Amino acid sequence: MASGSLYHELYAQAGLRRVSLPDSVPFSQFVRFSAMGRYGRLYGGSAFPTVAPQSYLGQVSVGVGNYQPEKDDQSSWEIELALTVDSGLFVDGKGNALEERFVSAAFRYSFVSFETWNDFVNQKDYGPTFGARLTVDLLHIYHAWRNGS
Repeated sequence: MASGSLYHELYAQAGLRRVSLPDSVPFSQFVRFSAMGRYGRLYGGSAFPTVAPQSYLGQVSVGVGNYQPEKDDQSSWEIELALTVDSGLFVDGKGNALEERFVSAAFRYSFVSFETWNDFVNQKDYGPTFGARLTVDLLHIYHAWRNGS
């Protein structure tokens, strides 16, 4: 469930994260695939009183990185690219949902993660519609400090 002044949503999602290829495939230890599906029931809020009644979202991604850092005695890292298709939160004048598509990229190294996404794949928006997130895993830093690494 998500709720705020913009809108409210009850949702369920499921997916697979970092699925590897068979070992017989060259470079399979460096490539991972992910997929997620989500269904949501939407309700208007203060900012957006009229929204689509429901939302369907699908996301697929491919990541390349070092997924076995303890084996290699190296830091983990990953570069991941994703495509997301959402049936839409907003509606047109007839009440039909407006589908949205996003691309995203993430770079993760040890305890730091940087992600960014943009909706330019919709080919209907030429403004700076994007988002970004920087995450620092403080628990990872604490454990490294405690273990003297």
